[in-house]
Amino acid sequence: MPAFMVLYSKLGQDRIFDNFLRGRIFNHITDNPGRSGTSMIVSLGIPQGTMFYHLRRLETEKCVWPAGWT
Repeated sequence: MPAFMVLYSKLGQDRIFDNFLRGRIFNHITDNPGRSGTSMIVSLGIPQGTMFYHLRRLETEKCVWPAGWT
């Protein structure tokens, strides 16, 4: 019986913005620093799960980081 695995690939900063929605989220963050995820969901009209998935991807590639991190 074959085992199914979810494979995670590190995109790298040169390809992280190949996704249009991820680019929109990143641009919104740079234009409106300090906004909460909830307010971005409302402003951009993006479902919560989608927003947090893309935020996590941006965080993994060190393009964004949560408030309070140095």
